[in-house]
Amino acid sequence: MCAMNEIRARVLLALVLTFGFLVTGCGGSSGGSASFGSAGPETGTVAIVVTDNPTDDFDAIELSVMRIELLAADGERVEIFSDPAGVTVDLLKLANFSELFALSQSVPAKLYDKIRLTLKELELVRKDQNGNDLDRIAVKLPGNGKLDLNPRTQFLVKPGGALIVQLDIDAKKSIHIVGTGSGAYQFRPVVFVKLIGGGVLGKLVRLRGVIEDPVSDGAGGGTFNLCPANPKALAERDRCVNVRVTDGTSLFNNIADPIAFEDLMKTGDSATVIGQLSRDDKALVLDAAVVEVGAPGTFTTLTGTVDAPTSITDTFGFTLDPAQGGIPAGTSIQVQLQNETKVFSKQGQELEFQSIQAGLTAAADGILLLSNTDPDTLKSTLIVLDLLKAQLVKLSGTVVEPIDSATRQFFVENDIGGQECAVAAPDARIVRITSSSSEGLTSDLAEFDALAPGQEVNVFGTSQQGACLVADTIVIFIVL
Repeated sequence: MCAMNEIRARVLLALVLTFGFLVTGCGGSSGGSASFGSAGPETGTVAIVVTDNPTDDFDAIELSVMRIELLAADGERVEIFSDPAGVTVDLLKLANFSELFALSQSVPAKLYDKIRLTLKELELVRKDQNGNDLDRIAVKLPGNGKLDLNPRTQFLVKPGGALIVQLDIDAKKSIHIVGTGSGAYQFRPVVFVKLIGGGVLGKLVRLRGVIEDPVSDGAGGGTFNLCPANPKALAERDRCVNVRVTDGTSLFNNIADPIAFEDLMKTGDSATVIGQLSRDDKALVLDAAVVEVGAPGTFTTLTGTVDAPTSITDTFGFTLDPAQGGIPAGTSIQVQLQNETKVFSKQGQELEFQSIQAGLTAAADGILLLSNTDPDTLKSTLIVLDLLKAQLVKLSGTVVEPIDSATRQFFVENDIGGQECAVAAPDARIVRITSSSSEGLTSDLAEFDALAPGQEVNVFGTSQQGACLVADTIVIFIVL
């Protein structure tokens, strides 16, 4: 995953999807420097990070992309990636972190209004408790694999500037069972995008590479560049990421023991950095929360449910999810907390150890220590807690009268003729996906008044006893 061609490929993949646009403010952070991101006067730097809202129905969602292009407002087409064989990525591995999938500092500085993807294939995978494939379901791609993403507004790549793009892929809302009794699946990609022209992304970003050019600040921190492993060309060093380490960063060696910044001074060591990506004076910086030094595979990430802690400052029980590296489903291990272990929410907020409570789902980073006599233990470096896991209800069918624009209430008729009411929350996101045999698939954000009788919809929200479903996302499907 350190190789740059993989990083490029994943990026491309990420853009595969329905496009909702969220734009943040333009304030920047201070201090530090970057080895990339200082684009020329006619180009800008773009970093694309990808995250996911996972589904429990599958163990992997593998999507392959062949090409991605940016379509400028002046008609120019800028090819970002092309691989006739296609490159595959598992969307569900993006559940607890964002990943930095692409960096480019040669994007022509101008306005863009569309992203065009050419997709190759999609497979839904179910695995047994040992991680072996039980079932692979090939899903027909809509629009013959061509997907045009139309944001609500144009987006600008500034000359010499830097832009962070986060693609929040919602796998749960993207996989649809065909309501004909056939059991077939449809892929109707739903993704929301956050653009950051300044400041901090917020959600944790994970990046792997090799350490280059470490410089100590003499106060327990410093900077280094995290570069692609085995770059094919010297020019790929332009895709190195500047990592900023402070005295609050937790640093670990390849046996998960805490170390000091001076122990990172060996250029060429493999490392994984988890932190927050920010735009700093027209460049991009990864502010490290955790640095794990070691070859790929040294550290593992396990997901599961927190059992009652045996000691909130020492260890807690952790019941593992299925299909994780041959570990039987339902296995409970001990997670060892160290003074330097970091705890975060999925939204990127740093937490105290006391936030680790029984019943919470979590992802735990560290080194797994197996024993024939003592409990199996994960020597942890990072815990990411899901504090806001919501049980969304899905309502599928056809919109029928009445539609009340004042109260935002509408009715949906399901496959067996029953009618159910829903109310769009004030901040509900409404995505309109249009399929055409000649133009392929397009996606854009819409307003409530886009709802009309006869439309096929998927509605996601929370149910309230005796009341209408409160919708946070409405996906409208239109076939031309």
